[in-house]
Amino acid sequence: MDSEKVCVTGASGFLASWLVKRLLEEGYYVVGTVRDPDDASKTAHLWELPGARERLDLKKADLITPGAFDDIVQGCHGVFHIAAAVTNRYKEDPLTEIVDPCVLGTLNVLNACKRSTTVKRVVCTSSVAAVSARNDFKPDDVLDESVWSAPDFCREIEMWYGLGKTLPEQAALEFGKENGIEVITIAPSVVGELLSSKAHCRLRFQTHCRSHGLFRSGWIRSSRRRCSNRPPPPPLDEIEVVIFHGIQLHKASGRSWDPIQVAGANV
Repeated sequence: MDSEKVCVTGASGFLASWLVKRLLEEGYYVVGTVRDPDDASKTAHLWELPGARERLDLKKADLITPGAFDDIVQGCHGVFHIAAAVTNRYKEDPLTEIVDPCVLGTLNVLNACKRSTTVKRVVCTSSVAAVSARNDFKPDDVLDESVWSAPDFCREIEMWYGLGKTLPEQAALEFGKENGIEVITIAPSVVGELLSSKAHCRLRFQTHCRSHGLFRSGWIRSSRRRCSNRPPPPPLDEIEVVIFHGIQLHKASGRSWDPIQVAGANV
């Protein structure tokens, strides 16, 4: 790719780390944003990736600080927005502590991309939680890109993570339409091994959801692959390929569902 430059927000996170690895393997120059570039406990695994010393640059950025991404995305032709609050815990108000930062952070990144003179496309990573949280599914319903989690139901069952994925994804797509930016959203279901030795909050949250039965939506099946049997855990290589190719398509926008079939109670 002649070292084309892309940005990955939340680069030290679970899924983002795998994406950074793939991008470096493909020859991209990667600008990754993290909360603290000097925190080796969270970034050391990135520097161990092949090509990292030559083509990885980690920048400090706070997701909700206005203008924090302006200088970072300038010079990049594509942006992968993966950073998000991955938790269901809060001290006082779940909306202001979990949901609002996700929405504001997404719009902050998108506004930076809009102001940039180089960014051509933004790929926003959402979650199966933005599709599967509804209480009106039938046992044989097949979910695809047209299906959204119900915000009211998320509030009812206090699934703040699902709400914090649904609202930002909807906001991102609307922002793209209103501002003429190519925005792709991808809603993966993620299970797999860590690149980092440190357990990320995403996996701790998934374990919490499974143990409390929060993924109850009947069978969730992708529109690209269907099967009546219980599926295996989704392989990360397929998920990272979907996200990676989002930046390579000549012309693309809108919502995409990863090519993984997921059983509701076994996500």
